Amino acid sequence: AVLAGKWCDANTYGEWTQISFVVSPTTNALFITLCGAGNGEYEIAYLDDVSVTEAPLISNGDFEEGSLAGWEKWQSTTISADAAKDGAFGAHLKGDGGWGGMLNQTMTVEAGKEYKLSFWINVNATGVNLQVMNGAGAAIEGAGGWFDANKKDTKVEWTFTATDDKVKVNFCGSGSAPEDAYVDNFSLVAVGETPDAP
Repeated sequence: AVLAGKWCDANTYGEWTQISFVVSPTTNALFITLCGAGNGEYEIAYLDDVSVTEAPLISNGDFEEGSLAGWEKWQSTTISADAAKDGAFGAHLKGDGGWGGMLNQTMTVEAGKEYKLSFWINVNATGVNLQVMNGAGAAIEGAGGWFDANKKDTKVEWTFTATDDKVKVNFCGSGSAPEDAYVDNFSLVAVGETPDAP
């Protein structure tokens, strides 16, 4: 296979092996080529189950990288095994009653397209909300864009239409009380498509 102009060694003998790599195409076409090395011998190779998938819109939405990579955070938001809905990690937002724990990420989307945001949350205090904004920082819809996220072990799902090419998910404490919230398994997908992560 060719990865960014380089050949990748596919010589695994006598057994099936899964090979995967990440590419960032610069055009709307992607070519996959499997060929012999040209050493004069007759090689035999079997290829099966070739697939190309797009990266999830949300980076590290399940926090299984073991860090908050891909996210911006304020105050005492941390990665925690106790916050995991499943897997090894989730995010723990813990505030002080002022501007408390905050977590956000900006994703690239298609203007005018409908998307579904989902995540799991377990709140053990009050004052936790989620705001969804566009690239200009304006709320996408409804009551300033805020909606109540004070749920006990609940999967939250919200559908909206993107107004430009960016969507910012801003999850934070409201400042009304010391919040203590666990969140995990964030997913953002176009309506009608299947999410790549829980």
